[in-house]
Amino acid sequence: MARVKVLHDSQPKGHKPNPAGPFANLTWDQRKVAEAWLWKFCKRWEGNLPNWRRAILIGVAKRLALHPVTPRWGLRMLCARSGYGLARKCRELGIEHPGIAALNRAREWKRAGRPPLPSRQLPL
Repeated sequence: MARVKVLHDSQPKGHKPNPAGPFANLTWDQRKVAEAWLWKFCKRWEGNLPNWRRAILIGVAKRLALHPVTPRWGLRMLCARSGYGLARKCRELGIEHPGIAALNRAREWKRAGRPPLPSRQLPL
């Protein structure tokens, strides 16, 4: 039995584009921030912006307008990146990652029946 292809609309059923724009449900200040983010993203993808990518960028711009990133987030990403760099360097040198080495030492300490190592955290 041959397969029959069903022609679909270009958009999912029940999806209607908002005539007021993609950021109509945001406040005026949030809308300006979202439009600035979208402009920045579209400039980056200039010349290669199909509808699916534009939809993703609109969603990301909305998210960033509603929940802006803080400097603490940037620091967290920098720490994660440096952690990956340290792990890569340890693999290249053939040595154990310092964090993993500390976990293994603590495990051996516990297996030997010694009392737990003192915590560096302050009591609450």
